[in-house]
Amino acid sequence: MAESFEKKWIKRVEKKDWEKETLL
Repeated sequence: MAESFEKKWIKRVEKKDWEKETLL
């Protein structure tokens, strides 16, 4: 469970960073 949660969080962070790059 902990591993899947961590992966989800990492994916969310990566998504946010990706969206920031697209906005720039």
